[in-house]
Formats: sequence, structure tokens, C-alpha cells
Amino acid sequence: MKEAGSTNDIVAHFYKKGLATRRKSIERAKASHATPALTWNSIPERYALNNSSSFLQESTQTYQIYFSCETLKMACQQGLKALIMDGLHKVLPTELGDHAQLYTIHGSLSNEHQVPLFHILMRNMAQHTYEKFFERVWHELNSIE
Repeated sequence: MKEAGSTNDIVAHFYKKGLATRRKSIERAKASHATPALTWNSIPERYALNNSSSFLQESTQTYQIYFSCETLKMACQQGLKALIMDGLHKVLPTELGDHAQLYTIHGSLSNEHQVPLFHILMRNMAQHTYEKFFERVWHELNSIE
């Protein structure tokens, strides 16, 4: 038996039967890491933050707001001085439709660092949707002690 780990053994293992074998190996590896599909109304608890708190803070039929209360508190303690906002339209799941948007709000701190604070997944770009989630953002920032 050959010594495990030699370069020739490793190359022979991965290239033994050509492209078809490599593709099957890749597919098996991908399948072993597959996660169940997420839906708008079903987000498993295992997607909670490390401290077991929820990252999804509000979910309606038109938007979902994701943020960490702990991150908001730390940003305020570090001198949150401005909010920077932007929306992405082209990199969302097709199931959300053509009018979906991922809206992000970052905080600019007094030490000149920027941190992501809020992520809002929107199904539409209607004015009332923006008004509702901005109300929530305003409320969260004003309720920090």
C-alpha cells in the first residue's frame, strides 16, 4: 500500500476517471452541504444570531427587517453620527419578483468606521413600504438606552 498523502496519490485520486468523476464528486459535496429552501414565511430558528437572539425582527407581507439590537447599542456607544442608505435591485432571488429590493442602512461612527445596522428585504418599492420600515428604524434608534 502506498503512503497516503503523496502528491501522486492525491492527483491520481482526483483525476482518476476524468471530468465525469470530478463532476459527480463536486455534486455529492454540494449536496452534503445543501440547506432547506427558505421562504418568505418560513425562516428556521437556526438562522438566529450567535447569542440566540433573532436577526429577523419584523416580517410583513411587503418587507422584512433584519438587525441586531446589540449591534445598534454598540454603534450608539461608539458615537453613531450618520446613517448611509442604499438599495440593491439586481441580486435578489427571482421568487421575489422584478420590484424587490434589498435596502441596507449602515452607520457611520465617530471613529470613522462604518457598520451595517439594518437590512430590509422588500417585495415592492411603494412609498408606504418605505414609510413603515423607516418608522421602525426610527423607533429602534430612539429606544436605545
